[in-house]
Amino acid sequence: IEEYYNELSMSHQDFVRSAKVMCDKNKQTKKLAADYHVKSYPVFIVFKDGDVSNRWDGADKGKLESSFERLMGSGPGSRGKKKKGSGRSKRR
Repeated sequence: IEEYYNELSMSHQDFVRSAKVMCDKNKQTKKLAADYHVKSYPVFIVFKDGDVSNRWDGADKGKLESSFERLMGSGPGSRGKKKKGSGRSKRR
């Protein structure tokens, strides 16, 4: 799953910020793992506007890909499909 995550991260880097944290490397990353209740790897945590919007444990390529796609369609200036009923044009 790591290779697929890296591929998605690179191909979406203009639209989605992503980070990989190895939670057992030092005190800071161990605290981060404790704060987010990470018990095993991999864990994917999706943030939107600073809040956790999705989380799952395990190597699920479908969830990973759909999360990137949803994030691409929800950000300012995104290239994603227009949301139904949004009333806004994607181009300004």
